[in-house]
Amino acid sequence: MDVLGYLGGGIFMISFFPQVIRVVKLKSANEISLVFTLLMFAGCMIWATYAFYVHQLPMMVTGVTNTLLTGLLLLLKCIYSRHPARIVIDTKLVKEPDTLVSLEETQLLVDDNRSQIETPMN
Repeated sequence: MDVLGYLGGGIFMISFFPQVIRVVKLKSANEISLVFTLLMFAGCMIWATYAFYVHQLPMMVTGVTNTLLTGLLLLLKCIYSRHPARIVIDTKLVKEPDTLVSLEETQLLVDDNRSQIETPMN
């Protein structure tokens, strides 16, 4: 029966990878719910704690791994959840730190880059 524990936990664990890869690739986590991520993290932590309490190795391994992956997603959510305009302005200032960016330039930067920022990944 341990095989079923590893199989279920492994599938659950693998389900995080596409989302983590997408967030890293797009450098955006605006579409991910913070409440969902916090609840998932809390649930994984409780699951892992319970696994250690009942001494079930499949649950321990997958519970700890899923907690780490959910924690990574939560960290990425905190890092990449910024307003698109701020990303564009920050990028402009990093590339040209001595340049003063006017409001008109900022709006043009946002408009020019909005399609790149908001384009969903297929």
